[in-house]
This record gives sequence, structure tokens and C-alpha cells, in this order.
Amino acid sequence: MPKHTCIAALASVLLVVGCAKTKTGPRHREREPGRDTECKDGARPRAFFYPAENRIDYKPDDPHKDGCELLVPDHLFCCPDVHRPDDR
Repeated sequence: MPKHTCIAALASVLLVVGCAKTKTGPRHREREPGRDTECKDGARPRAFFYPAENRIDYKPDDPHKDGCELLVPDHLFCCPDVHRPDDR
């Protein structure tokens, strides 16, 4: 194989690898302000979606440790009105 063909192939591979999506960090809970009205408990007025691969194991955030209750359909949780820096 000619040398310039090898260099072009290597450059292509490096470009694809460099542009490939890198794994992002863990997804934290996400505010759903449009669904706050469904949270009827005054102690838990804010709606959040908590990511879970199997709808049981929530991570890195745990809605139960955060004082939230599953009161809204679609795995949205009603939570206390506490803002955290990693909220999305």
C-alpha cells in the first residue's frame, strides 16, 4: 500500500474517533416546571424527572433520599422546593 494511502487512512480513523460522541457524565434529575401543577402536596411542590435505566435503580440522584414522592405519572416525582447546582 502506498505511504500516502496509509496516512490518509490513519487520518480518517483519527477524525472519526475524535468526532465520536464521548460518554457524558451521569444524568442528574431534571426539572419539569410545566408539571408542577400536578404536585398537590404543599411540602413537595416541584416536579422532577429522575433518570433510571430500569425504572427502579435511580442514579446518581435518588428521589427517595431527596424527599420526593412518585405522585405524577411517567416517573415524575414531586419534590421539596430545594435547588441543587447539578439540577438540569
